[in-house]
Amino acid sequence: MVALTRDPEISTAEDARRSAPVSVIITTYNHARFLAEAIESALGQTVGPGEVIVVDDGSTDDPGSVVDRYSQVQLVRQPNQGLAAARNTGWRAARGRYVVFLDADDLLLPEALASNLRRFTERPECAFVYGSFHFIDSGGEHLDLDICTTMVGEDAYVCFLEGNCIGMHATVMYRRDCLEEVGGFDPQMRATEDYEMYLRLTRRYPVLGGMECIAAYRRHDANMSSDIPLMLDTALDAMRRQLPYLNGNPGWQRALETGIRRWKTYYADLQITRFRNKARTSGLKQMPLRDLMDVFARAPAIFLKIAGRRTLKALRSRLAMVRNKSRPVRRLAAIASNQLRRSRQGADP
Repeated sequence: MVALTRDPEISTAEDARRSAPVSVIITTYNHARFLAEAIESALGQTVGPGEVIVVDDGSTDDPGSVVDRYSQVQLVRQPNQGLAAARNTGWRAARGRYVVFLDADDLLLPEALASNLRRFTERPECAFVYGSFHFIDSGGEHLDLDICTTMVGEDAYVCFLEGNCIGMHATVMYRRDCLEEVGGFDPQMRATEDYEMYLRLTRRYPVLGGMECIAAYRRHDANMSSDIPLMLDTALDAMRRQLPYLNGNPGWQRALETGIRRWKTYYADLQITRFRNKARTSGLKQMPLRDLMDVFARAPAIFLKIAGRRTLKALRSRLAMVRNKSRPVRRLAAIASNQLRRSRQGADP
């Protein structure tokens, strides 16, 4: 009998894949200018990925020319179908036990995979685990902005009904079998498809989070999240999809109502702030009136409450400024009056 031997290079590659069973999926749509940084952040992990797959969602800026520089990176092309469909293409092509999704304009920090793998070692029954992140500008410089990562409580589903505990999708590591069980991302969701996925999974499984920073979220003018009416619409759609699963559970019902109120408040406040800032910098012609009215139509009571509070605060600030400016004038008038009185008294015989 002849003993079959395995190619040592294949054996080494498979051993490496078993020790780091993570597939990193990088989705890109006309973000080729950022793609190399994203790929290098995935390849530069302290615990390397088993594979890196770039999914080109019908780009016109030739991401293939970037991917060609990296022999260990696989490129999958598809006609433009949206982010949810691109992510589905990626995880279905992946062979890793775990999957991380990285947008081409964002970055993983070196300990990203190692941190989340440790969480899975601690809680292997979780559907996904996650960490935190920080913001960078288009040039990669750190931005000192508030982050929105929250630790989940005992009932993760309640926590996600009340709001999105995860501020950046790249901080999440999924079990691939759980993604397959629930059918992947919903391609009908034009945005917040990640949040809708968190809700579907937390109805069935526990999750585990941490607060260490493991990714960088790049802020620039082409961010999908800058379309506030779209983000509000899809967040509320994700919430409405939960109604059939509440099963008369009063705690889940209260959490859903809280979440709907928070989403409306968050995006109404954000839209009013953007409107005000645009008015100050660009004048009346450039103000986003349509977006403002779209958000108002979706949350009129909350919108008016926030706008009223903002207006009252501005009026109080302006009144204080007027009062402060008038104090020196009143002081000078008092001095002049005193001097006039003294001069008259000196002129009396």
